[in-house]
Amino acid sequence: MTDLFESYASDFAQLRQSIENRLAVDFSSMSAETRRSALRHADAEAEEAGELVSQMEIEVQSFPSAVRDRYVAELRALKHSLEKLQQDIVCVLGCLLYTSDAADDLLCV
Repeated sequence: MTDLFESYASDFAQLRQSIENRLAVDFSSMSAETRRSALRHADAEAEEAGELVSQMEIEVQSFPSAVRDRYVAELRALKHSLEKLQQDIVCVLGCLLYTSDAADDLLCV
C-alpha cells in the first residue's frame, strides 16, 4: 500500500535534485537562451514534482491510521521543499530579469 507513495517520494527526490542542480549553475557564463532553457526545465520539473505531491496526497488518504501520521508528516516536508524550490526558481528568474550586471545575478542565488 505504501509502495506507490514511496515510489512517488523517490521520483520527487530525483526531481528536487535535478532542480537544485539546474539552479546551482553559474548563470552569468550562459547565453540568455541557455539561461531561459535551464529555468524552463526547472519550472517544468517543479510542476511535475507538484503533481507527484498531489498523487501522494491521494495515496495517503487510503493508508490505515496507524501509519498515516508518519506519511502525512513526510508529505508536509515534501510540500515545504517544493515551495522552497519554487521560490528559488522565482528568485533566480527575477534576478536575471531585473539586473543588468551578471555579478548582481549571483547575489540573488
